[in-house]
Amino acid sequence: MSLPLRHHRVIADRHIVPLTVDFLRLVVATAVIYCGIASSLFVRRDVAFVYMLSSLPLVVSLRLASHRTVAIGAFVVAAMTSLGLMYGPWEVVTEYIPIWIVRVVVAVCLTTSAWLLLPIAVTDWALAASSKRGAILWAGFGILVVGVLPLVYVLARCRHDAIVVEELVSQSRFGEARSKIREVCRLAPSMVWRSRSLKELSRELDQRVHALESQVAAMPLAMTTESRLRRCRMLAMLAETEAALAELAKLGESDVAAQAYDLAGTIHENAARWDDARTFHQRALVSWQNQSQSPQRDAGLIQSALRLAYCERKLGNYEVAESHYLEVLAVSPTAENHFLLAQFYEDMQQAGQARTHARQAMSLDPRRYQRDGQKLIDKLTLGHFGCLQIYREESNSSASTTSTGIPQDLASPLIK
Repeated sequence: MSLPLRHHRVIADRHIVPLTVDFLRLVVATAVIYCGIASSLFVRRDVAFVYMLSSLPLVVSLRLASHRTVAIGAFVVAAMTSLGLMYGPWEVVTEYIPIWIVRVVVAVCLTTSAWLLLPIAVTDWALAASSKRGAILWAGFGILVVGVLPLVYVLARCRHDAIVVEELVSQSRFGEARSKIREVCRLAPSMVWRSRSLKELSRELDQRVHALESQVAAMPLAMTTESRLRRCRMLAMLAETEAALAELAKLGESDVAAQAYDLAGTIHENAARWDDARTFHQRALVSWQNQSQSPQRDAGLIQSALRLAYCERKLGNYEVAESHYLEVLAVSPTAENHFLLAQFYEDMQQAGQARTHARQAMSLDPRRYQRDGQKLIDKLTLGHFGCLQIYREESNSSASTTSTGIPQDLASPLIK
């Protein structure tokens, strides 16, 4: 006996309405999670994700009796937390409460809201009855996770970023260093790095950047090519790369063309645009070769060749990169160039060659390369099971090398 059409509609409505409600709850839960991850309180999205993921064990340990109460409470908590994230005066709050505690509270609040707003089928198992002792143990585990894991992650992230800041400063990229250290200070305001407060280092970088900005602003409109090149260098230091590249393009036919090409290539290197960087370093190399003999020309040739080799290495053209390194070493067999070649051969898994050049660098400048060279050799020894083969390759290659350690059939003249 078939049911009336009205009964079919009632049955259909009973299925459609719950599905629609579950879909809406899923949308709201997704919006809450997105709002939390995008919040400036956590500074970085990966940090927000770690905080919210770490709070999940504690959130799951919550046992609420009434589903209706759960839904209403979740909506209220989600709305309040979302508004707080978007408009809350966190700078005022964190003056009195450690910022990691504020982040934990907000993460737990957001994750609770999102979890309870998920469709019932997802959360039924978490709402099941459990023993009081089990609930206490699970809650204790959740508190431990949310209290420790995010702190460890943020500390590791800040240490890594502090090392990056040091590298940027050593490369005179003060604009990028300032942006990075400000981000680290927002993540961990009380962090100390190498016995100094990060806030103090940030203030020093601010002063250096302001000094550079003042110098750039004080430069007259009518300048010599040397002055324009100096201005481009300052713009690159300030991370104003587009402005620097625009001005460098005008210096391509001037008497400082080689230096302009070299600086443009370095800017592209820093942005990981390896094809463009290679193009400009090739132009710089040709420009240096066309100049008359001078110490500046020789130094420029070596520097351009080294940077060109680095670009080829990044592009996977290892044979071309090797030829450039060998050209440089042929005319400038310094400890630094030997060590650069040792690092190149280590990446190429040519252990014998890497060890030979590392030893050369250690011999020429033990104060600078004794420690780094030994670390590289130890890495080769651990990374290659045939340790005796390393020494055998070194002895075989020594017969076909000069005092600089370069095979004669591979070395080609760099300075023409």
